[in-house]
Amino acid sequence: MTLRPRALLAFVLAALGTALAPSLARAQAPVILSVSYNSTFPSQYIGSTLSVQVTAIQPLTGTAEPIPVSVTAYTAGPSGSVTLGGLFAGTVSSGAYIYVSDGLRVWRVTYAGGNVITLDAADLLPTAEGESIGDIPASWPVADYSSLANTTFSVYTGTLVTEATPQAQLSVDIGQFAQVVLYDNGGNGDAVAGDGIWTAQYQTPNLGSVVTDAYFYGECLVGGVSASNEGLQSSQDVSFDMELPAILTESETTTNSNYNGDLYLSSQVEGQSVTNAAAVEPVLAASCAQAQFNFSVNKANTTVLVTIGGSPALTTNVTSDNHPAYPMVPVTLPAYVFPNGAQTLHGWAIWNGADGNGNYVPDGVYQVYYYVYDTDGLSGVTVT
Repeated sequence: MTLRPRALLAFVLAALGTALAPSLARAQAPVILSVSYNSTFPSQYIGSTLSVQVTAIQPLTGTAEPIPVSVTAYTAGPSGSVTLGGLFAGTVSSGAYIYVSDGLRVWRVTYAGGNVITLDAADLLPTAEGESIGDIPASWPVADYSSLANTTFSVYTGTLVTEATPQAQLSVDIGQFAQVVLYDNGGNGDAVAGDGIWTAQYQTPNLGSVVTDAYFYGECLVGGVSASNEGLQSSQDVSFDMELPAILTESETTTNSNYNGDLYLSSQVEGQSVTNAAAVEPVLAASCAQAQFNFSVNKANTTVLVTIGGSPALTTNVTSDNHPAYPMVPVTLPAYVFPNGAQTLHGWAIWNGADGNGNYVPDGVYQVYYYVYDTDGLSGVTVT
Protein backbone atom coordinates (compact mmCIF):
# COMPACT_ATOMS: atom_id res chain seq x y z
CA MET A 1 0.00 0.00 0.00
CA THR A 2 1.30 3.44 -0.94
CA LEU A 3 0.38 6.46 1.22
CA ARG A 4 0.84 10.09 0.27
CA PRO A 5 2.95 12.13 2.74
CA ARG A 6 -0.03 13.95 4.29
CA ALA A 7 -1.99 10.72 4.64
CA LEU A 8 1.08 8.99 6.06
CA LEU A 9 1.46 11.72 8.70
CA ALA A 10 -2.21 11.39 9.67
CA PHE A 11 -1.83 7.64 9.90
CA VAL A 12 1.23 7.95 12.15
CA LEU A 13 -0.52 10.44 14.45
CA ALA A 14 -3.63 8.28 14.64
CA ALA A 15 -1.56 5.22 15.49
CA LEU A 16 0.43 7.18 18.07
CA GLY A 17 -2.77 8.50 19.62
CA THR A 18 -4.17 4.99 19.89
CA ALA A 19 -1.00 3.76 21.57
CA LEU A 20 -0.92 6.63 24.04
CA ALA A 21 -4.62 6.59 24.91
CA PRO A 22 -4.32 4.09 27.77
CA SER A 23 -1.39 6.05 29.22
CA LEU A 24 -3.30 9.31 29.01
CA ALA A 25 -6.26 7.72 30.76
CA ARG A 26 -4.07 6.40 33.53
CA ALA A 27 -2.44 9.81 33.89
CA GLN A 28 -5.68 11.49 34.94
CA ALA A 29 -5.14 13.09 38.31
CA PRO A 30 -6.64 11.40 41.37
CA VAL A 31 -8.90 13.35 43.71
CA ILE A 32 -8.67 13.42 47.50
CA LEU A 33 -12.10 12.78 48.97
CA SER A 34 -11.58 13.20 52.71
CA VAL A 35 -9.04 14.08 55.39
CA SER A 36 -9.84 13.24 59.00
CA TYR A 37 -8.38 12.34 62.37
CA ASN A 38 -9.65 10.85 65.58
CA SER A 39 -8.27 10.78 69.09
CA THR A 40 -9.50 10.22 72.62
CA PHE A 41 -7.88 13.51 73.66
CA PRO A 42 -9.23 17.01 72.86
CA SER A 43 -5.63 18.19 72.42
CA GLN A 44 -2.41 16.29 71.95
CA TYR A 45 0.53 16.18 74.32
CA ILE A 46 3.95 14.53 74.26
CA GLY A 47 3.50 10.78 73.89
CA SER A 48 -0.21 10.86 72.98
CA THR A 49 -1.30 9.20 69.74
CA LEU A 50 -3.89 10.15 67.14
CA SER A 51 -5.11 8.36 64.04
CA VAL A 52 -5.10 10.17 60.66
CA GLN A 53 -7.09 9.04 57.62
CA VAL A 54 -7.21 10.07 53.94
CA THR A 55 -9.32 8.66 51.11
CA ALA A 56 -8.93 9.29 47.38
CA ILE A 57 -10.48 8.26 44.07
CA GLN A 58 -9.39 7.88 40.47
CA PRO A 59 -12.26 9.51 38.56
CA LEU A 60 -13.52 7.94 35.38
CA THR A 61 -11.87 9.38 32.28
CA GLY A 62 -13.54 12.63 31.36
CA THR A 63 -15.19 13.06 34.78
CA ALA A 64 -12.47 14.94 36.62
CA GLU A 65 -14.99 17.47 37.93
CA PRO A 66 -17.43 16.49 40.70
CA ILE A 67 -21.08 16.01 39.88
CA PRO A 68 -22.99 19.11 41.08
CA VAL A 69 -25.53 18.22 43.78
CA SER A 70 -27.69 19.92 46.37
CA VAL A 71 -29.50 18.70 49.48
CA THR A 72 -33.17 18.15 48.70
CA ALA A 73 -34.30 16.45 51.90
CA TYR A 74 -33.05 15.06 55.20
CA THR A 75 -34.21 13.30 58.33
CA ALA A 76 -32.67 14.11 61.69
CA GLY A 77 -30.77 11.94 64.13
CA PRO A 78 -27.88 9.49 63.92
CA SER A 79 -30.11 7.01 62.13
CA GLY A 80 -31.37 9.71 59.77
CA SER A 81 -30.41 10.37 56.16
CA VAL A 82 -29.73 13.07 53.63
CA THR A 83 -30.99 13.12 50.03
CA LEU A 84 -28.98 14.72 47.24
CA GLY A 85 -30.32 15.84 43.89
CA GLY A 86 -28.14 16.08 40.79
CA LEU A 87 -27.80 15.23 37.14
CA PHE A 88 -26.95 11.56 37.61
CA ALA A 89 -29.04 10.24 34.72
CA GLY A 90 -26.92 10.09 31.59
CA THR A 91 -23.77 10.71 33.62
CA VAL A 92 -23.58 7.64 35.84
CA SER A 93 -24.03 4.10 34.59
CA SER A 94 -26.65 1.98 36.33
CA GLY A 95 -25.08 -0.18 39.01
CA ALA A 96 -21.96 2.00 39.26
CA TYR A 97 -20.61 3.23 42.57
CA ILE A 98 -21.11 6.86 43.49
CA TYR A 99 -18.70 8.24 46.09
CA VAL A 100 -19.89 11.18 48.17
CA SER A 101 -17.75 13.19 50.59
CA ASP A 102 -18.28 16.16 52.87
CA GLY A 103 -14.51 16.48 53.29
CA LEU A 104 -14.47 14.55 56.56
CA ARG A 105 -16.16 11.24 55.68
CA VAL A 106 -17.10 9.20 52.60
CA TRP A 107 -20.32 7.44 51.65
CA ARG A 108 -20.63 4.94 48.79
CA VAL A 109 -23.92 4.12 47.11
CA THR A 110 -24.86 2.04 44.09
CA TYR A 111 -26.60 4.10 41.43
CA ALA A 112 -30.01 2.68 40.57
CA GLY A 113 -31.26 5.40 38.23
CA GLY A 114 -32.92 8.78 38.56
CA ASN A 115 -31.51 12.07 39.74
CA VAL A 116 -31.50 11.61 43.50
CA ILE A 117 -29.44 9.51 45.91
CA THR A 118 -29.93 9.04 49.64
CA LEU A 119 -27.14 8.59 52.17
CA ASP A 120 -27.33 7.13 55.66
CA ALA A 121 -25.07 5.44 58.19
CA ALA A 122 -25.17 2.13 56.33
CA ASP A 123 -23.53 3.79 53.31
CA LEU A 124 -20.42 5.00 55.11
CA LEU A 125 -17.27 3.57 53.61
CA PRO A 126 -16.13 0.79 53.94
CA THR A 127 -19.23 -1.05 55.21
CA ALA A 128 -21.41 0.24 52.37
CA GLU A 129 -23.25 -2.34 50.30
CA GLY A 130 -23.13 -4.83 53.16
CA GLU A 131 -19.39 -5.32 53.03
CA SER A 132 -17.86 -6.39 56.31
CA ILE A 133 -14.27 -5.27 55.75
CA GLY A 134 -12.74 -2.39 57.59
CA ASP A 135 -13.67 -0.18 60.48
CA ILE A 136 -15.40 3.16 60.19
CA PRO A 137 -13.10 5.86 61.64
CA ALA A 138 -14.34 7.13 64.98
CA SER A 139 -14.83 10.66 63.66
CA TRP A 140 -17.07 9.60 60.74
CA PRO A 141 -20.47 8.66 62.23
CA VAL A 142 -22.95 11.54 61.97
CA ALA A 143 -24.57 12.51 65.27
CA ASP A 144 -27.45 14.25 63.52
CA TYR A 145 -28.04 14.10 59.77
CA SER A 146 -29.92 17.40 59.89
CA SER A 147 -26.51 19.04 60.50
CA LEU A 148 -25.66 18.21 56.86
CA ALA A 149 -28.52 20.28 55.45
CA ASN A 150 -26.21 23.10 54.30
CA THR A 151 -23.14 21.00 53.56
CA THR A 152 -21.24 21.17 50.28
CA PHE A 153 -20.70 17.63 49.00
CA SER A 154 -18.19 16.33 46.45
CA VAL A 155 -19.65 13.56 44.30
CA TYR A 156 -17.58 11.37 41.98
CA THR A 157 -17.71 8.13 40.08
CA GLY A 158 -14.56 6.14 39.53
CA THR A 159 -12.28 3.75 41.39
CA LEU A 160 -11.32 4.09 45.00
CA VAL A 161 -7.55 4.34 45.56
CA THR A 162 -6.50 1.33 47.62
CA GLU A 163 -3.41 -0.69 48.37
CA ALA A 164 -4.03 -2.51 45.09
CA THR A 165 -3.80 0.72 43.08
CA PRO A 166 -0.44 0.70 41.24
CA GLN A 167 2.08 3.28 42.45
CA ALA A 168 -0.29 4.85 44.98
CA GLN A 169 1.30 6.94 47.72
CA LEU A 170 -0.74 8.86 50.28
CA SER A 171 0.44 11.05 53.13
CA VAL A 172 -0.75 13.89 55.33
CA ASP A 173 0.94 17.06 56.54
CA ILE A 174 0.19 17.93 60.15
CA GLY A 175 0.31 21.69 60.54
CA GLN A 176 3.72 22.91 59.43
CA PHE A 177 5.78 20.53 61.55
CA ALA A 178 5.23 16.93 60.44
CA GLN A 179 4.47 14.71 57.45
CA VAL A 180 3.07 11.23 57.98
CA VAL A 181 3.02 8.40 55.43
CA LEU A 182 -0.33 6.61 55.25
CA TYR A 183 -1.00 2.91 54.67
CA ASP A 184 -3.83 0.72 53.43
CA ASN A 185 -2.08 -2.59 54.13
CA GLY A 186 -3.62 -3.60 57.44
CA GLY A 187 -0.41 -2.66 59.27
CA ASN A 188 1.49 0.44 60.34
CA GLY A 189 -1.59 1.69 62.16
CA ASP A 190 -4.04 0.83 59.38
CA ALA A 191 -7.00 -1.30 60.50
CA VAL A 192 -7.79 -3.35 57.38
CA ALA A 193 -5.93 -3.83 54.11
CA GLY A 194 -7.55 -2.68 50.90
CA ASP A 195 -10.55 -0.81 52.35
CA GLY A 196 -9.48 2.50 50.78
CA ILE A 197 -9.12 4.28 54.13
CA TRP A 198 -5.42 5.10 54.25
CA THR A 199 -4.37 5.45 57.87
CA ALA A 200 -1.41 6.17 60.12
CA GLN A 201 -0.83 6.58 63.83
CA TYR A 202 1.03 9.72 64.85
CA GLN A 203 2.68 10.02 68.26
CA THR A 204 3.20 13.56 69.47
CA PRO A 205 6.94 14.28 69.85
CA ASN A 206 8.83 16.58 72.18
CA LEU A 207 9.64 19.53 69.90
CA GLY A 208 9.79 22.15 72.63
CA SER A 209 6.85 24.11 71.25
CA VAL A 210 3.09 24.53 71.46
CA VAL A 211 1.00 24.61 68.26
CA THR A 212 -2.65 25.64 68.37
CA ASP A 213 -5.27 25.07 65.68
CA ALA A 214 -3.15 22.78 63.50
CA TYR A 215 -4.93 21.44 60.41
CA PHE A 216 -4.25 18.32 58.36
CA TYR A 217 -3.45 18.47 54.63
CA GLY A 218 -3.93 15.41 52.46
CA GLU A 219 -1.57 14.40 49.66
CA CYS A 220 -2.05 11.70 47.03
CA LEU A 221 0.21 10.50 44.24
CA VAL A 222 -0.86 7.79 41.77
CA GLY A 223 1.48 6.75 38.98
CA GLY A 224 3.55 9.86 39.56
CA VAL A 225 0.53 12.17 39.16
CA SER A 226 -0.53 14.35 42.10
CA ALA A 227 -4.15 14.81 43.11
CA SER A 228 -5.98 17.66 41.43
CA ASN A 229 -6.83 18.99 44.90
CA GLU A 230 -3.43 18.24 46.46
CA GLY A 231 -3.14 19.63 49.98
CA LEU A 232 -6.86 19.35 50.75
CA GLN A 233 -7.31 20.86 54.21
CA SER A 234 -9.23 19.01 56.89
CA SER A 235 -12.29 20.57 58.47
CA GLN A 236 -10.90 19.46 61.84
CA ASP A 237 -8.10 21.10 63.74
CA VAL A 238 -6.23 20.15 66.90
CA SER A 239 -3.70 21.68 69.26
CA PHE A 240 -0.36 20.08 70.10
CA ASP A 241 1.49 20.71 73.35
CA MET A 242 4.96 19.49 72.45
CA GLU A 243 6.78 21.21 75.29
CA LEU A 244 7.63 19.64 78.64
CA PRO A 245 6.90 21.82 81.66
CA ALA A 246 10.02 23.36 83.17
CA ILE A 247 11.20 25.51 86.06
CA LEU A 248 12.99 28.44 84.41
CA THR A 249 14.21 30.30 87.50
CA GLU A 250 14.19 29.72 91.25
CA SER A 251 15.33 31.71 94.25
CA GLU A 252 14.85 31.79 97.99
CA THR A 253 14.21 34.88 100.07
CA THR A 254 12.88 35.63 103.53
CA THR A 255 10.21 38.01 104.71
CA ASN A 256 12.82 39.39 107.09
CA SER A 257 16.59 39.79 106.88
CA ASN A 258 19.13 37.37 105.46
CA TYR A 259 22.09 36.53 107.68
CA ASN A 260 25.29 35.69 105.84
CA GLY A 261 23.24 34.42 102.92
CA ASP A 262 21.12 32.13 105.11
CA LEU A 263 17.35 32.38 105.27
CA TYR A 264 16.18 33.78 108.59
CA LEU A 265 13.03 32.34 110.15
CA SER A 266 11.94 33.64 113.53
CA SER A 267 11.63 30.98 116.23
CA GLN A 268 9.73 33.37 118.48
CA VAL A 269 6.56 33.29 116.41
CA GLU A 270 6.95 30.06 114.48
CA GLY A 271 4.00 29.36 112.22
CA GLN A 272 2.60 32.88 112.44
CA SER A 273 2.36 35.16 109.46
CA VAL A 274 3.62 38.72 109.85
CA THR A 275 0.04 39.99 109.97
CA ASN A 276 -1.07 37.46 112.58
CA ALA A 277 2.02 38.05 114.73
CA ALA A 278 1.43 41.80 114.74
CA ALA A 279 -2.15 41.25 115.81
CA VAL A 280 -1.10 38.98 118.64
CA GLU A 281 1.93 40.91 119.83
CA PRO A 282 3.06 43.84 117.69
CA VAL A 283 6.48 43.94 119.24
CA LEU A 284 7.23 40.55 117.67
CA ALA A 285 6.15 41.57 114.15
CA ALA A 286 9.56 42.88 113.24
CA SER A 287 11.21 39.59 114.14
CA CYS A 288 8.62 37.36 112.47
CA ALA A 289 10.02 35.86 109.29
CA GLN A 290 9.10 33.11 106.85
CA ALA A 291 10.92 31.62 103.90
CA GLN A 292 9.64 32.44 100.44
CA PHE A 293 10.54 30.20 97.51
CA ASN A 294 10.17 31.99 94.18
CA PHE A 295 9.99 30.34 90.76
CA SER A 296 8.99 30.87 87.17
CA VAL A 297 7.78 28.31 84.61
CA ASN A 298 7.77 28.08 80.83
CA LYS A 299 4.04 27.77 80.19
CA ALA A 300 0.54 27.91 81.64
CA ASN A 301 -1.52 24.86 82.63
CA THR A 302 1.20 23.84 85.06
CA THR A 303 1.45 23.18 88.80
CA VAL A 304 4.52 23.65 90.98
CA LEU A 305 5.14 21.84 94.26
CA VAL A 306 7.95 22.80 96.61
CA THR A 307 9.19 20.10 98.97
CA ILE A 308 11.66 20.77 101.78
CA GLY A 309 13.79 18.24 103.59
CA GLY A 310 13.96 15.38 101.16
CA SER A 311 12.79 13.95 97.88
CA PRO A 312 10.38 10.98 97.81
CA ALA A 313 12.74 9.42 95.25
CA LEU A 314 15.76 9.67 97.56
CA THR A 315 16.57 7.38 100.48
CA THR A 316 19.62 9.30 101.75
CA ASN A 317 20.17 12.92 102.57
CA VAL A 318 21.76 15.07 99.90
CA THR A 319 24.66 17.44 100.48
CA SER A 320 24.48 21.01 99.28
CA ASP A 321 27.38 23.46 99.06
CA ASN A 322 29.56 20.93 100.87
CA HIS A 323 27.26 21.03 103.90
CA PRO A 324 25.36 17.90 104.90
CA ALA A 325 21.60 18.25 104.57
CA TYR A 326 19.92 17.96 107.96
CA PRO A 327 17.46 15.11 108.36
CA MET A 328 13.82 16.08 108.74
CA VAL A 329 10.38 14.80 107.90
CA PRO A 330 9.80 16.26 104.41
CA VAL A 331 7.09 18.87 104.04
CA THR A 332 5.39 19.78 100.75
CA LEU A 333 4.06 23.32 100.56
CA PRO A 334 0.66 24.13 99.01
CA ALA A 335 0.64 23.78 95.24
CA TYR A 336 0.92 26.85 93.06
CA VAL A 337 -1.25 26.54 89.92
CA PHE A 338 -0.72 28.47 86.71
CA PRO A 339 -4.15 28.17 85.02
CA ASN A 340 -4.88 28.01 81.32
CA GLY A 341 -4.23 31.38 79.72
CA ALA A 342 -2.09 32.65 82.59
CA GLN A 343 -0.04 35.67 81.48
CA THR A 344 2.17 35.87 84.57
CA LEU A 345 4.31 32.77 84.95
CA HIS A 346 5.97 33.69 88.24
CA GLY A 347 4.87 32.16 91.54
CA TRP A 348 5.98 31.46 95.08
CA ALA A 349 5.47 29.25 98.12
CA ILE A 350 5.85 30.19 101.80
CA TRP A 351 7.40 28.01 104.51
CA ASN A 352 6.98 28.73 108.20
CA GLY A 353 9.76 26.40 109.33
CA ALA A 354 7.71 23.35 110.23
CA ASP A 355 8.39 19.82 109.03
CA GLY A 356 5.88 17.32 107.69
CA ASN A 357 4.66 16.55 111.22
CA GLY A 358 4.16 20.17 112.12
CA ASN A 359 7.26 20.37 114.31
CA TYR A 360 9.56 23.32 113.81
CA VAL A 361 13.02 22.36 112.64
CA PRO A 362 16.27 23.54 114.22
CA ASP A 363 18.79 25.75 112.48
CA GLY A 364 20.49 23.85 109.69
CA VAL A 365 20.87 23.15 105.99
CA TYR A 366 17.80 21.68 104.29
CA GLN A 367 17.36 20.55 100.70
CA VAL A 368 14.62 22.20 98.63
CA TYR A 369 13.03 20.54 95.60
CA TYR A 370 10.90 22.20 92.93
CA TYR A 371 8.55 19.84 91.09
CA VAL A 372 6.59 20.92 88.02
CA TYR A 373 3.96 19.06 86.01
CA ASP A 374 1.25 20.04 83.55
CA THR A 375 -2.42 19.21 83.15
CA ASP A 376 -1.53 16.28 80.90
CA GLY A 377 0.38 14.70 83.77
CA LEU A 378 3.80 15.27 82.19
CA SER A 379 6.57 16.10 84.64
CA GLY A 380 9.44 18.46 84.06
CA VAL A 381 12.95 18.29 85.41
CA THR A 382 13.11 18.57 89.21
CA VAL A 383 15.18 21.52 90.39
CA THR A 384 17.04 21.36 93.71
